[in-house]
Amino acid sequence: MKPNITGFFDYDGTASFQEQIAVAQKNQIEYICLRTYDGKPIIELSDSELKKIMLELKTAKLKIAVLDTGISSYDIYDERKHAEALDEFKYMIKVADKLKVSHLFFRLPLFNDVIEEYEMIFKRLEPYVDQAMKNSKKIILLPVNGYKANTYVYLFKKIKSNTLSLAFDPVAIMMNNESTTTAYRLLRTMIGAFMAEDADHQNVPKLLGYGKTDIITIFKKLLRDR
Repeated sequence: MKPNITGFFDYDGTASFQEQIAVAQKNQIEYICLRTYDGKPIIELSDSELKKIMLELKTAKLKIAVLDTGISSYDIYDERKHAEALDEFKYMIKVADKLKVSHLFFRLPLFNDVIEEYEMIFKRLEPYVDQAMKNSKKIILLPVNGYKANTYVYLFKKIKSNTLSLAFDPVAIMMNNESTTTAYRLLRTMIGAFMAEDADHQNVPKLLGYGKTDIITIFKKLLRDR
């Protein structure tokens, strides 16, 4: 897939859809990421609201790069939560079809040890991967719950699916007390999205290159690795 500069322009759900479009147009960005529409989660939208989104995007000559499923992490041993989350995921695939989106953000369930609990983790992840594959969708895992880079490396090597990739977040990695450059080396073939953000060791946001994530070094590696 051709790399695209995109992002959420909803200011944590406070901006209207028209304001999000205005930010994208002002910065000459062709794609946006979507998780809310005028303050409402995407999963709660009606068909008429979805059609309105498509019309507004067409008028603005914009497309959606990634749709956030909004599904929260849940205990891998909770059968009820898993069934509910899987139903939500299936519905979000239908929404993605209507909005002509192929990539979906998703959060891993809650677990303690990726090696010891791998069989259960795979049991939970497999139906999501199957649903995505059947519907020509790609899942991008958001870094959550403090999982280390090695956790994702282990999962990707075991599952071996082109449907799965990772959103590389240098700030999240740094706050895990990990080296961002080492994490990049381990994860570079698994990256589906790259979070362009920087911060200091207290997690205070900084301009790119002025924090402690070594993001400029990683940008150079991204270019090197195409």
